[in-house]
This record gives sequence, structure tokens and C-alpha cells, in this order.
Amino acid sequence: MMQQYMDIKKQYKDEILFYRIGDFYEMFFDDALTASRELDLTLTGKQCGMEERAPMCGVPFHSYEGYVARLIAKGYKVAICEQMEDPSKAKGLVKRDIIRVVTPGTVIESSMLQDDKNNYIASIFLKGNAAGICFADVSTGTAHITELKREKIVPAVIAELCRYHPSEVLMNPGMLDCRELTGYIKKNMTCSVELVEEERYAPGLVAISLENQFGRNWDETTSIDKKGLVRFAMAALLEYLHTTQIKGVERLKTVISSMKQEDVISGRDGELAARITEHVNDTTEFRDYGIEVLAIETKRIDLPDENKAAVYERMISERGNIAASYEAQGNAEAKRIRNEADKTVDITISEANSQSEKLKAAGEAEYMRILSEVYDTPEEADFYEFMRALDMAQKALVGGNKTLVVSSDSPIAKIFSGQWGQAE
Repeated sequence: MMQQYMDIKKQYKDEILFYRIGDFYEMFFDDALTASRELDLTLTGKQCGMEERAPMCGVPFHSYEGYVARLIAKGYKVAICEQMEDPSKAKGLVKRDIIRVVTPGTVIESSMLQDDKNNYIASIFLKGNAAGICFADVSTGTAHITELKREKIVPAVIAELCRYHPSEVLMNPGMLDCRELTGYIKKNMTCSVELVEEERYAPGLVAISLENQFGRNWDETTSIDKKGLVRFAMAALLEYLHTTQIKGVERLKTVISSMKQEDVISGRDGELAARITEHVNDTTEFRDYGIEVLAIETKRIDLPDENKAAVYERMISERGNIAASYEAQGNAEAKRIRNEADKTVDITISEANSQSEKLKAAGEAEYMRILSEVYDTPEEADFYEFMRALDMAQKALVGGNKTLVVSSDSPIAKIFSGQWGQAE
């Protein structure tokens, strides 16, 4: 059995191998050391004919998804090696084989995905001042493509990466020469990166890959230009998915092009295509409307019944995410404007209050000076102040009001608080 394990492990040196034995997925040697450290698993050993026991740890097969999700979140890839026959009926060693390699960008299990967020894998083919880019959500079978040609290509590519936030990026060797772009990805993005070998981009292999996936007229059904760079990015992505997913890649049939607004989504009938092209006046409106149609069309995607509801909800949520993004940008700008205005208003109000207090104090001082000049005695001044207070009260109570609200320093308040003894 350990020889079988070693033979399989040789083919997946960069992945943590989950090797199915009975009701557990077991890990050995360096994989066991890594998994035990990252997942807080108990490390044991297995006698395998070597001088020392092989490090070993495992997880229950019925709850393995949670453990895989934690490893993926830490940047690891996991190869799932399954028993290909019933152990009770097997003659000799149970046949085992890799059924799938789980990477950050190829997760399809709903338990490992966020309900309100798409999980994209990006494929970039960079050549000079041009780039072909593809973003695919394997769980929904949808790919977004764009062809870029700019004098300054790096900012344009970065803008697309920020738009989709992929969890995994495939890149051609030509990107290695663009340190500005690779440096940005390494420093600012939390995603894993895979370098695709140059031979995988051979034009002949690219054409075959696209034809196998989308049919002989793949350029018409997908809006992928036969002379553009997107074809290389898409072919590399398909090859990577075939290598890691083994099965299920055929679900990736829906291709949305953002290169031209009049581009048609592949797999759509004429009526739906016409409905989409009616909404191409505004890029945002076009994209949102296209997602709405995709959500409707999800019902036709060939998926297991238990997955359809989750996929449908995820595709619907993308429209909400877009709307929320624009709303957040608007709210942020409005908040900034309000903050600037509030600062000005606060300053203005503060200055006004300060000036008001100064004027009030000055007015009271002037008023008392005039009183001292008009009246012969303090008693006489108190009497006239009392009469003025009564006049204020009468005016305030006109109109049926029964309650008089006055400030603590008003003449009326002073009367009833006993501050004017003579006037009382």
C-alpha cells in the first residue's frame, strides 16, 4: 500500500495528498507534518519498512471538506486520492486514484464557498502592451473574458484584478518579465499563483482545447478572437481545470465578453441575445442585466440537482454585489463631502456662538449702564424692570398658551427666584 502511495505522490509533489484508507483520508511524511501543524492534528507514525516510522495523521472522510477549506485558505493545494473500488470486494490491493485537486480557484463545494461572493480563478496571457484575461467561477460554469491593449498595460491589468479579486492566478512566462505586475500581485493580493509552461500556449494546442470545449465554431459562440490573446488565456485555464478537476470541466460553457458591449453570451438563444443587446447603452447596466439573464439560465446548466439551488443563488448574488459596490462607493463619497461640510459648519456655528455670547455680554453691560443713568435709585430701576417682565409674560401667553418657557437669566425668572426683592 505504501508503494502505491509513493507512486501517486510522485505525480503530485506540490500538493498535500489526502489518501483514502477506510473511513479516513490519511497523510504521510512531509504532508503529515504540514497538515498536523496547520490543522492541529495529532501526529502518529506508521511502520512502512523504513528505519523510522513514517509520520502520519488523518481526517474523517465524511468531514474532510472543512479541513481542505482551512488548508486552501492558507495557500495549499490538496489532491484527493479516492478508493476506486469497494474494499470488501477488492482482490488484493484496493485501486486508488486522484479524483480531483482542490486549489483556491477551483473550489466548488458550497460548504467551502461564501454564499455572497464569487470565487474566481484568473488566467492572464501578457505580451508587450497587450493582454488577454479570463476570470472563471468554476462553481457556476461562467467565465468573463477581456482583451486589453494599452500604452501602459500594467494599470489596466491591475484594474481587472481588483474588479474580480481572484483567489488564484495562472500566468504565462512572459509575465515574469513584468516585475511591476508580479510585484503588485505578490504584495497586494491574497491569491495563489501558478506559472503555466510556455509549450501549453502552442497555437495548435490552443485551438484544439477551445474546440473540444466550445465546438468547432468556438470563436463565434464565445466571442473569443481567433487572433487575440484571450484564446491563450482561456486555453491555459481549460487545460489547468482538466488537470486539477479531472471531471466536470464541461460545465464551463457560459462566456461573457466585456471587450465589446455588443458581444453575445455563448449558449444563448437569439431572443435572450437580443434582450441583452437592448441594454448596452450603459456598461454597468449591461453587466447587471447580463447577470440577471445568467441567473435565469442557470436552471439549464447541467448540474446535480442538489447544487443547482446554490449556484442559482450565487449567480443572483453577483448582481447584488455589483450594486452594493457602487452603493458603497457613492456612500463613501457622500460621507467625505458631508465630513468636509460638517467641518465648515462646525467652525461657522462655533464662531457664531462665540460672537453671540460676546454681543450678549456687551448688550447687557450697555443696558445696565443706561438703567443707572435713567433711574434715580436702584429701587426705581427694579420696579420698571418688573413691569417689563410682566409685559413680556403677557405677550408670551397671547394665543391661548398656558405655559411660559423662559431662560434662567431672563427678567421673569429673576422675579420669581427672588433676585429682585424690591420688585416682588
